[in-house]
Amino acid sequence: MSIIFCQVTKYQLLKESGERGRITNYQLSTVNCQLSTLNSQLSTIREYGDPVRLSRIAASRQHQNFKP
Repeated sequence: MSIIFCQVTKYQLLKESGERGRITNYQLSTVNCQLSTLNSQLSTIREYGDPVRLSRIAASRQHQNFKP
C-alpha cells in the first residue's frame, strides 16, 4: 500500500513543477517513504518472526526428523 502512495506522491510533485528544489524534495520524500515502508516491515518481522527464517527452521526440523 505504501509503495503505491510513494508513486502517487512522486507524480504529484513532478507534475506540480520541474524546479531543481522541488525534485530534491521529491527525492527526500521518496527516501522517507521507503524508510517508513522498511520500518513497518521490520516491526512486522519483530512481531511475527521472519517468515523465511521460520520456514527454514521448519524445513531443517523436518529434515532432522526424516528417517529413510
